[in-house]
Amino acid sequence: MLAHLIPKRLRIMHAAAAGNNSLTCYRHGNGPFVPASVGGHPDLSLILKPHNPRAGLITPAQQVSIPQFQNDLAATRAEWVVDET
Repeated sequence: MLAHLIPKRLRIMHAAAAGNNSLTCYRHGNGPFVPASVGGHPDLSLILKPHNPRAGLITPAQQVSIPQFQNDLAATRAEWVVDET
């Protein structure tokens, strides 16, 4: 993860952590971190960043409006769990 997205309170585990302590780190699923649909949701895709295969973006699988993408992403919210280990 990018250092500015990791809460400073986690510096004990990640020395570069520089994010606001109001941020939270989440995990979605237990499988390998590879490009794929997000949690079986065909409308969302995980795309890995080319310069860092440990970082990625969740994107719409096809062109949709911003409100539709936000709704699709919000529909996965219950599947995300806090994981700051």
